[in-house]
Amino acid sequence: MNKEFYIMTEACPALNFFIYIQNIYGNQKKNNKPRFPYMTREYAFRKNFEQCYKEKWGEAVSLVAENRFNGEKLFYDQKNDFFKGLFIDDASFNEVYQSFQVWWGSLTGQLAITRTVDDEISSVYDDLAKFSPKQNLYVEIVYDDCFLSDLRNRPYFSILTIEQCLHGKEKLLARLLTSMR
Repeated sequence: MNKEFYIMTEACPALNFFIYIQNIYGNQKKNNKPRFPYMTREYAFRKNFEQCYKEKWGEAVSLVAENRFNGEKLFYDQKNDFFKGLFIDDASFNEVYQSFQVWWGSLTGQLAITRTVDDEISSVYDDLAKFSPKQNLYVEIVYDDCFLSDLRNRPYFSILTIEQCLHGKEKLLARLLTSMR
């Protein structure tokens, strides 16, 4: 083990909440195959939801890449300023937020996401350590793809889906190496 290189793997609540909201929106619009969470109730999203989503997603990614603790702050402390604007009414926002919190805090939420990919991330450590100039790599795991925007790697910061982590060591290694350049 290289004592000067660490991979910090986390599942940021703010980024995963964005994916959760996106999937509810996509299911309502019937844009894709149904995704988790599948809600039968219609929620009131802004008319310019997709544009607003892209802007907020980009801002969130930048803030989390700057400081990994910003994801917690966005989700818990700044939720009204940051996420509420994606919805027309408070009731829709509050119901979706509470639904996410219940899932996220359960064994099938945050813990399951990070534990699912632990072995895969560990399997590429030695290969990545050879290329690292004594700088840590931060990897944020989201449970599904971001089809309304992109996952936006930054230097030594990568966002991966669970699926991307499970598609084989070579693909995972290549994806992470691109964020180390």
